[in-house]
Amino acid sequence: MRKTILISFIFFALYGVSLQDIVVRAGEEGTEVLLSLDAQVSYTDFTIGEKIVLDLLGVTSTFDGAAFDVGRGGIETITLSPVPSANLLRVVITGETEYTYTVNVVENGILLVLNTGQKDFEEWKASGSSYSPSPVEEKVAVPEKQSALLSLDLENADLLTVLRSIADYAGMNLVVGEGVKGNVTVRLVNVPWERALSLILKSKGYTYVIEGNVIRVGTGEQFAKEREARELAEPLIRRVYRLEFAKPNELEKVIKPILSKRGKINIDERTNSLIVTDIESRQREIEELIGLLDTETPQVEIQVKVVDIDRDVVQELGIDWNVVNLTFGDVTGSAVRGAPVELAEYSGIALNLATLRSFAKLTSIITALEQENKLNVLANPRIVTTNNRKASIFGGKRIAIPVTSPQTGVTYEWTSAGINLVVIPHINSANEILLELVAGLSEMQATDVITETKAETEALVKDGETLVIGGFIHYTETMGEEGIPILRNLPLIGRLFKRTTKEKKEREVLIFLTPHIVKRY
Repeated sequence: MRKTILISFIFFALYGVSLQDIVVRAGEEGTEVLLSLDAQVSYTDFTIGEKIVLDLLGVTSTFDGAAFDVGRGGIETITLSPVPSANLLRVVITGETEYTYTVNVVENGILLVLNTGQKDFEEWKASGSSYSPSPVEEKVAVPEKQSALLSLDLENADLLTVLRSIADYAGMNLVVGEGVKGNVTVRLVNVPWERALSLILKSKGYTYVIEGNVIRVGTGEQFAKEREARELAEPLIRRVYRLEFAKPNELEKVIKPILSKRGKINIDERTNSLIVTDIESRQREIEELIGLLDTETPQVEIQVKVVDIDRDVVQELGIDWNVVNLTFGDVTGSAVRGAPVELAEYSGIALNLATLRSFAKLTSIITALEQENKLNVLANPRIVTTNNRKASIFGGKRIAIPVTSPQTGVTYEWTSAGINLVVIPHINSANEILLELVAGLSEMQATDVITETKAETEALVKDGETLVIGGFIHYTETMGEEGIPILRNLPLIGRLFKRTTKEKKEREVLIFLTPHIVKRY
């Protein structure tokens, strides 16, 4: 059996770079901390609680060992500590609490932006401030070789031996939980030591945490129990989150999984607020999530026009029918038209779709046909809904249908007949609108039977573009009388000079939908 362990160290260090000054100032996005340097350097950054730590490689400073009391912009102190063995200068920024931050390399140094929420305070400079020697306990114990790279070539090596080797290399202490054991085979070249540690432990089903200068290794279950115990010991905090756009009962469903075991959430509908009681760390997660979700939702105005037209004059509208983005959920009835969608399981109904860019021109044609009694406008509503919300439109009438039973005699049941439309708009990043549609047409027959035609579809249209839905066919009968004038009105013999006519017409219901994204100026 071959067992080899090879650990190589690769350091990146720059010499002769000096920290000239430290400036704390108010910026547009929060508190800015500028580390003024006379040349660009390599650095690493990490956090320990409320402390932000930067290791500047190959940097020296006349402020070495200094501890500054800043006391503004959410920052309590800034401490500088040289680490000669690693040829770096450690900068520790202690905040009033834990802050998120960004680090950027600028022309004259390194700029940190802390999301403290404080934007109105006096500028502070280290060069113009007094300082005291940094006490030993203020130094943050972290691996001095954190920026070094590690190479490992292991075959069936004892896991505990490997962990001890990595900890020795990193200058860290090591605590291994009960039950951690096994052998590993791995080959890594030029990998940061912490990344190597994570990969090796993950391959065996273990994990780790770093507490100061100690690496603790164990199972995820062990650390989860410890976290739960810590949370049980933390005090509960109650906070009220007043929502501007979202509904409390909707956000409640999203927030509940974040709560700790002792956490609870209540809704105050009067103030549109959420009342959350939980520990501080969970409150921060909830606050961040609410900030992302409680945003203004775009609105969509949908203009609808429903017309009933003779099928032989439909072509006068100039609609170029095409079928796009079509899906069906439930279709009943029968109708056939050119270029239909084949639906073997749905009794042959064809739902036709078209899009129009100029609805104004179409409106003028509809008006002209209506004046010629070739077309009837059944409904012309407008409705406004928010993005991803359902809008319902109904145009028709309520009908009482007699129902006879031996117990109650004749009673009446009310039902609706007409056009029923359900629309759900979805706005995408290109300001196009995906319309989910459920359209239905119901009619009352002479035999007290209601026939219904219903279809579901999806279509993608541009803002202000009109979607036309056709394929709802029905038939009408008109009774007429023809005959010889005067003679057909004679008593008894008038019927010899006239005849009754019956005309059956095929008509179609067309639905025009024009969505507009409501813009706020």
